[in-house]
Amino acid sequence: MNREKKSALVEQFVEDLDQAKAVMLVNPIGLTVAQSVALREQLRDKESHMIVSKNTLFRRAGENNDLGLLEEHFKGPNALVFASGDPVACAKVLVDYAKDNPKLEIKAGLLSGKVVDAAGITDLARLPSREVLLAQMAATFQAPITGLARAMDSLLRGLPNAMQALISKKEAEA
Repeated sequence: MNREKKSALVEQFVEDLDQAKAVMLVNPIGLTVAQSVALREQLRDKESHMIVSKNTLFRRAGENNDLGLLEEHFKGPNALVFASGDPVACAKVLVDYAKDNPKLEIKAGLLSGKVVDAAGITDLARLPSREVLLAQMAATFQAPITGLARAMDSLLRGLPNAMQALISKKEAEA
């Protein structure tokens, strides 16, 4: 690969990093071509993509940005997974795929400018999706209002019974 192609790749890595919400470092060695293609398709469905390259190019791309924080993990074969969409969905794809294919090793990641180890990525994958979290938050906000509405409704339903009991009591006294 000539110098121009290498510099173009480095520029692509930097551009991908700027657009990504999270970056995860994996070791894809041992996966067959079919397995690698299947993983890439699953990642693509979650607005993510994987790039396999030399560590020197990854290091060069990380010289002036957060990718340099992962430099200590650039040992052996590596691939970067850039999550442009939901980082939780991307982490779920990687963790689930690694369960089925133990040859895929999750090494580390970058989330909000901080290094996350493999256990942190696994924990991230256990989180509910963004939509589920938003629904849970909406239900939490809605619960007091719903409770008030039910209390008011039960009071209004009980009012005719109370009135009828009062009328019956007055008639019995008379």
